[in-house]
Amino acid sequence: MKTLLVSRDESLQAELAAQGSARLPALLLEATRHDLRDAVERLLPQPPELVLFDASEVEPSQAALLEPLARHYPDASFILLTRAPQHDLLIRAMRVGMREPLYVSDQKPAMTLSDICSQIGRLDAAFLESCLVHVAPGFGVLAAADDPTMATQMKPDHIDAILRVARQHYDYVLLDVGRQIDALSLRALDQADAIYPVLQLALPDIRDGRRLLDIFRSLGYPSGRTRLIVNRYEKGGKLRLADLEQALGADVLHTVPNDYLSATDSVNQGIPLLQLARSSPVARSLAELVETVTERRLPESKGLFDRLFGRAETEH
Repeated sequence: MKTLLVSRDESLQAELAAQGSARLPALLLEATRHDLRDAVERLLPQPPELVLFDASEVEPSQAALLEPLARHYPDASFILLTRAPQHDLLIRAMRVGMREPLYVSDQKPAMTLSDICSQIGRLDAAFLESCLVHVAPGFGVLAAADDPTMATQMKPDHIDAILRVARQHYDYVLLDVGRQIDALSLRALDQADAIYPVLQLALPDIRDGRRLLDIFRSLGYPSGRTRLIVNRYEKGGKLRLADLEQALGADVLHTVPNDYLSATDSVNQGIPLLQLARSSPVARSLAELVETVTERRLPESKGLFDRLFGRAETEH
């Protein structure tokens, strides 16, 4: 991956030049620039695939130059490096039995999912809102239990109550239930408008996906409710999307390209990809996925007049 490094740190330049080829994917240091102004004034004849920008010593007067630099290299991934210490807390949204991080934030949750379940009698919109970690405008996360033993105290009826309140007061409710199918995750899936299994083009994923879809079919879920997403997708592999669709008997809704470096840096820094590397392939793919999902929900948010006439138009 051809890389432009914007940094005055000679040791960083030397380290990247010496060890970049050992990264996955391999980094080829194409050129270096001292600062953003230098990078904008001396553009590369061939656009880089990756721009590494050392933000630890950036001057305020140059911060605005980052946007024009991104316009000059629209297809490049941008990663900001910082030496500021981080004290991150892993936040998981409605995780029942899994321990994988969904989102990273430095905010400490006032209450977790298990705390709400233990005080389910207090549940209303204000109480639920007060328990969320607000990691971005319009985006709140309900943290999973820190102690896995607390999850045993959660009941399917608790999930019903929480989802009932959430549906009434939020435009979208995203549940990350993981791969484990149990009474809690089934109760959540029963109420889902759409289910998005995330797979990779690999035989173990195809096998697990087939088992999962068989469970959904046995539960009577409509086939249109399940929409497959293929993660870390690379064209030209031995397995094709058609092979996956044939094996599972379901269509792929969306593919997310393999962009290991951008995704890893986003997780390590705790910054969403759409903020950290807006022009990266995976960020663009996620933005397209959001548009796809929200377009499917659009008729539900129309006014009564549009909804009635929209229904009439589709029926004729």
